[in-house]
Order: sequence, then C-alpha cells, then structure tokens
Amino acid sequence: MQVILDYWNRRWQSVAFDPALGKAHVRWLARKPKQSAGWAFHYNGCWYAVLQAGQDLVFQAGPNKWIMDGDFRCQNDRRGTIRLFTVRKGDAIALQIKYDAMPELDEPTADKLDLETTDFFYWVARVWNNPGLRASLKAAWKESKSTL
Repeated sequence: MQVILDYWNRRWQSVAFDPALGKAHVRWLARKPKQSAGWAFHYNGCWYAVLQAGQDLVFQAGPNKWIMDGDFRCQNDRRGTIRLFTVRKGDAIALQIKYDAMPELDEPTADKLDLETTDFFYWVARVWNNPGLRASLKAAWKESKSTL
C-alpha cells in the first residue's frame, strides 16, 4: 500500500511512497492533500522518509527502516564543508550518508532553525533525538488517512 507524504522543500507537491519497497514517485498533477503521513526526500538516487507506521515513527532509507523510538541512535555532524548523517546501534553503523554542508548564513537572524527547515537529514536527527518532537509528529500524523 502506498502512502501520501509531503515532498521535503517542495511544500506544494506530494509523493506516493511505497514503504515495502522504499520507492516513490512525485504526484505532479494530483492535488496535494491537506494532511499527509510524513515527509519524503530524494537524494543521490534514493528515497528517504520519516513516516508514521502503526504506533511508531519510522525513518526509512530505500527499503531499510529504523524505528526512531527504538535502540538505534542518530547524529548529524558538520565536518568542514560536509555533513555526516549516521544511524547506529551501539558502535555498529547501520547507515551513514556524507553530503555537502550548506554554507553558513552570514546574517544576524541565522540560527539552527534555518538549517532545520532546509536540511532534511539535519531535521531527521533533530526529530530522532527529541522525544517531544517525535510525540507531536505522531499525534499529527496518526489521524492521517493519506493512503492510495
């Protein structure tokens, strides 16, 4: 079954996402639903998503899934001109993505919120490490009937 997710940084579009396969397609001509079941992002040939699956909030990379309330931990670090997004269980790395860091904003109002609204992987790490934010997303998405 496919679910409708918002397309990250394309607020006017949605994505039909198949959680079983970890694949999606952009719904170009379909009207965006008022409510979705999560967010999807396409990077480097792979679909990534944060979505509600039953009672769990799940991060998905292609067909691979991790429950965000489970034993896995997530971090996102800046190392010079790159960022490193890592999902691990103890010392074992389950997923690691290296990507170009966005340039630092040189303006008086620049803060972490700017990064949170533009960098999907930074936002995922923030959600993963914030139980209150996870709870609010679960509450917002649990009522979603955004399936195809």
